[in-house]
This record gives sequence, C-alpha cells and structure tokens, in this order.
Amino acid sequence: MNVITFDGSATTANGSGNKTDLADATYVYVYSSAADQLVTICTSDSDATVVNTFKIGDEASMIIKKVKTQGLFAGSANVHFTKIKEVGG
Repeated sequence: MNVITFDGSATTANGSGNKTDLADATYVYVYSSAADQLVTICTSDSDATVVNTFKIGDEASMIIKKVKTQGLFAGSANVHFTKIKEVGG
C-alpha cells in the first residue's frame, strides 16, 4: 500500500496569473471536480514558459512530480492542488 503525507491544504491556481510552485513542492496531488481540465506546468511561478500540459478528467486525481521551482496552474478553479510532503509504501 502506498501512503502519501500532505503538507498543507488544497489550493486553486486558475489562470497563468495565479500560478504557484506550492512552496517548492516536488510532489503534488491534483484533483479535478470537472471534466477535461487543462493543467499547465511552467518554468517557475514567475516565468510563464510552458514546460508541459496535461488534461485531468472529472472526479479524477493524480500525483505529479515536478522540479520544485516549477509553477503550475489550471484553466479553472475546479482543479485543486495539494503539496505532498512524502510518498511512501
């Protein structure tokens, strides 16, 4: 069984002007409450250069690994991000 330890509460970052690095998080839990939400990962929370994008579905969740200085944001406030302290088994 895998166990994740959260480090803070969920936050939204809708739109590129609201991107966040979640206090230098490396692992991030992503949850969407709406269909076909686009999530964008940028070079940093102050630089909008796109590194990657992906879609997440309705009532879907995933854990992503990013460089701690990379920022991320979603296309709407229906996507929530939570910093993960550690992932273990």
